[in-house]
Amino acid sequence: MEFTKLSEKLYDADCVFTGEGQIDYQTASGKTPMGVAQEAKKYGIPVFVFMINRNWY
Repeated sequence: MEFTKLSEKLYDADCVFTGEGQIDYQTASGKTPMGVAQEAKKYGIPVFVFMINRNWY
């Protein structure tokens, strides 16, 4: 998150959209959507996460 300077970009955001191919147990361990959500939470910004998994049943 430091590399992208996400905090600076969230400063005046109304909401955040992020995505991942699959949301699973690894997501909570540090995949990008979790990092984005944690950073946005510091500013009270809502986060919308999109995911797609073609093998979803």
